[in-house]
Amino acid sequence: MTAQENTGAIADVLPLGPLQEGLLFHHVLAGGDGTGDVYNLQVRLELLGPADPRRLRRAAAALLERHPHLGAGFWHEDLDEPVQFVPADTDVDWHLTALPAEGAQAAEDRIADAEFAHRFDLAAPPLLRFHALTDGPDRTVLVVTAHHILLDGWSLPLLVRDLLRLHADGPPPGPAPRYRDHLARLARRDRDADRAAWSAALAGLDGPTLLAPGAGPAGTPRRIERTLDAGTAKRLRALAAAAGTGVNTVLQAVWGLTLGAATGRTDTVFGQPFSGRRADLPGAGDMVGLFTNTLPVRVRPRPGETALDLLRRLHLAQADLLDHHGAGLAEIQRAAGHGTLFDTLLVVENYPLVPAGADTGGPRPGRVRVRDATHYPVVLTALPDEGLLRLDHRGVPEEDAHQVFDLFAHLLARVLDAPDRPLRALDPLTADQHAALRRHNDTAAPGLRTTLTALLAPAAAVHADRTAVVDGGRTLTHARLHDDAGRLAALLAGHGAGPEKVVAVALPRGADLVTALLAVVRTGAAYLPLDTDHPPARLADTAARAGALALVTDTATAPV
Repeated sequence: MTAQENTGAIADVLPLGPLQEGLLFHHVLAGGDGTGDVYNLQVRLELLGPADPRRLRRAAAALLERHPHLGAGFWHEDLDEPVQFVPADTDVDWHLTALPAEGAQAAEDRIADAEFAHRFDLAAPPLLRFHALTDGPDRTVLVVTAHHILLDGWSLPLLVRDLLRLHADGPPPGPAPRYRDHLARLARRDRDADRAAWSAALAGLDGPTLLAPGAGPAGTPRRIERTLDAGTAKRLRALAAAAGTGVNTVLQAVWGLTLGAATGRTDTVFGQPFSGRRADLPGAGDMVGLFTNTLPVRVRPRPGETALDLLRRLHLAQADLLDHHGAGLAEIQRAAGHGTLFDTLLVVENYPLVPAGADTGGPRPGRVRVRDATHYPVVLTALPDEGLLRLDHRGVPEEDAHQVFDLFAHLLARVLDAPDRPLRALDPLTADQHAALRRHNDTAAPGLRTTLTALLAPAAAVHADRTAVVDGGRTLTHARLHDDAGRLAALLAGHGAGPEKVVAVALPRGADLVTALLAVVRTGAAYLPLDTDHPPARLADTAARAGALALVTDTATAPV
């Protein structure tokens, strides 16, 4: 029996949004390998004050009724195109656990980790689980775990707000905007126009920007965090205002410059999740669902361009693509002629985790923690309102990840210091990197107070019969090389070769060339090697300009 045959009554069947298609692909690709699902999403909501677990469960069930899409499942087997289906009835997946008096935090973390690691079957909804953890009469932690294919980050505070309102027996005013309206709007988009726009935006790109091309399968990422000081955060907002754009565009430009410095490219591409909530869709701001779409961002500084110039141009380029944010990444990659475009993401989070309207007179929201991940090896996340930056990485050496993060912070500071300075003047190296470079290149050693002739002469006496030069099937011993060079040196000296003089040498690579160069050196003169592939007129001019008093060549080369 197939999953379709094993499903009860269906209330609605809908197409997938662009990112939903991508997440379904990664879910199927990963298979049941026992590693969980990298695109699970979890919210841990602390409720302070008396909370009735029975009312919380009823509120969770009512939440599924208010937003039917939260009960959706996904089919792809034996279908030309995958679909999502909304069952007529969905039972809430609810669990209740009383935390122990001793070790409550450890138990909470353990349960949350287990929920996050548990893999959903996308064809067996609901893809949303609730686990209430009671910690005494005045504290409850509600762990909500879902697959990202259902909802995006913007939906999380809406979920929290509606859940608390429903717990207080005060249903949110009016019907909930329907996610299916967003999907219907996507279905009406002009795909030809989308492909043309993205093809133009990525025209001339000579390849993907890969920071970690050898990264393996998705796994648990490691995280590096740092906090921007108040002065840096203020200057960041001021630069965005001066450029007539937002903080997001500044971060885009600096991340592009960082990738350029790290990979040696002057034309970089990375991915960024865009909200997808269009102002012309009524109620989009209150819809719960997956609107986000991961799209390419191209950063290509022009010669002589300043940071302000780049920001303004990047802003305009993004505005031109706004009407084409409904295209899927796979479709964009095909339009650009590349199978892969990037392996890094820039994520800018600017939504409140505790939204307005969440205070209902019942338990009040306390700490809210969100946990998610992606399959990309490197993800830079910025929370501008909190002044927080974090770098999640996997498949990348820890030292390399720190260097990339340091490079981003360094370039951000340089751009903020002088936004009207040409970008080519930006020094991509930090002070520590300059010091390391100086140490690496410090190859000073005591000089040898001798000559090449003095070094080679003893070899002719001590190792006379040993091989000194191999030229195809021909070999010269140290004694033969010494004698041949000596005879030629005497001949050259008879023609005036000596210190402050120049002797031109036009011979192909081989034993004769070595002999001739040593002979010139033994006279004390300087040798001028001539490239026999150059035209005779150029060689004659070169020798004349150098003031060569003689030319050493052979009968095969002499015609040059």
